Amino acid sequence: VFAIGVLVFQCTSCCKNTDLYKNFVLDGDWNQSITESQSTANITASQADNRTMTELGMLPPPNDASISMNNEATGIRSTAGSSHDLAAIVQQKPENFLRPRMRLSFELVPKSAGVILLPNLLHMDRKHLFFLSELGQAWFGPVIDAECNRYGETLRSRVIVRLLSNEASVELAEKDRLHFLADIQAYKECVDPCVLKLMGLCTTAEPYLAVMETTLTDLKSYLRSLITDGGHRCLEDSLALRFASQACRGLAVLNEKGFIYQDIGARNCRLTDNLVVKIGDYGCTEVEHRDDYVLLEGQLIPLRWLAPENFNFNTEESNGSLKVKDHSLETNVWSMGVVLLEVFTMASQPLSGYTDEQLVNHLTSLTASKSAAELQSFLVSALTADSEKFACQYKSTSQLWQLQELRNRCWSSERPSAGQLFDQIDKLFKLASSTSPAVSSTAAY
Repeated sequence: VFAIGVLVFQCTSCCKNTDLYKNFVLDGDWNQSITESQSTANITASQADNRTMTELGMLPPPNDASISMNNEATGIRSTAGSSHDLAAIVQQKPENFLRPRMRLSFELVPKSAGVILLPNLLHMDRKHLFFLSELGQAWFGPVIDAECNRYGETLRSRVIVRLLSNEASVELAEKDRLHFLADIQAYKECVDPCVLKLMGLCTTAEPYLAVMETTLTDLKSYLRSLITDGGHRCLEDSLALRFASQACRGLAVLNEKGFIYQDIGARNCRLTDNLVVKIGDYGCTEVEHRDDYVLLEGQLIPLRWLAPENFNFNTEESNGSLKVKDHSLETNVWSMGVVLLEVFTMASQPLSGYTDEQLVNHLTSLTASKSAAELQSFLVSALTADSEKFACQYKSTSQLWQLQELRNRCWSSERPSAGQLFDQIDKLFKLASSTSPAVSSTAAY
């Protein structure tokens, strides 16, 4: 009888805490509306234990203004002797990061197809997450290195947690929530070995958490680590082809699902310990690679990776200053061409012949002249000069020469799609794999 009573209680509790669908409608201006059923979940704080790590669980109930922002209220309990203030971490949010990094392309997904659902298939209970350290700050809040035992395993797996901090303004909080869900939606929809994996969501109460797979490093940092003390630049032909193929595959999956990546670069290609490239990021790239961004109109912009079409030639709208526009499918391919350049040059800085100030001034002048052809000629010429100046010491294989030709096509007026680019690069990779046992041993994702 006791066992039956416990079972009934658990079933009732489970029903009460079901993660309801979160519906939001997207349009070209990001004026989304979100409807959310009121959660009936009652979240209570458990008593502190003797764990050596801090638990991310037991957060306060939704919209409970009576609870002050402190470590106990957020559910992030500091370990004994910890010197960091976790409440302060949660409250800090950079204001000039790109948001959202992912957006829908309505060239592929019409507005009439509009409602996107976040089902509870990825629902994760917060009590299974354990704090290790803060990696950095993103526009939505802290990015946290954590451990997870979602299915009750004894062994915990490493994960990265995105935590959406609450805004003081209701309007800003709603906007941030929409942008947060838009970014996560891309990872939910695009399940592929070459796309960063979304492992779970905690959205039954605020603050929202998104649990991502952990990786070894980013591709940019890895490539730069291979440069010897003497400046010798060398990357195996097979590895160059592999990185290029996997990065293009990840972008192709995103684009084919209708998602456009607003910040493509080797810095936002994650690398696993098996040297598999996964396109995606944790949200704090602007902190890790600050030199890749230029501050324009209060926003950090990856200026050196932008296509000619990203620049606004309307001088009346720009008021004589440099203005940039959102990415498109075509500009995504241009940026991927710059990633291929990074692979060839061990992640040297694109347009390296210009300081940020010189580059902004020159681009401002070119956009004011309203000459798109002249702007494209300048960018292609400067990028090609980088390729010749910083080229790795590859073997002269036909596959690598063809890869460079494909890279140059990314910077033409008539570009391949991301899918077409991947198909052609993958053929080169497989051809190299068939003739080299060393290559084929690394071919699996």
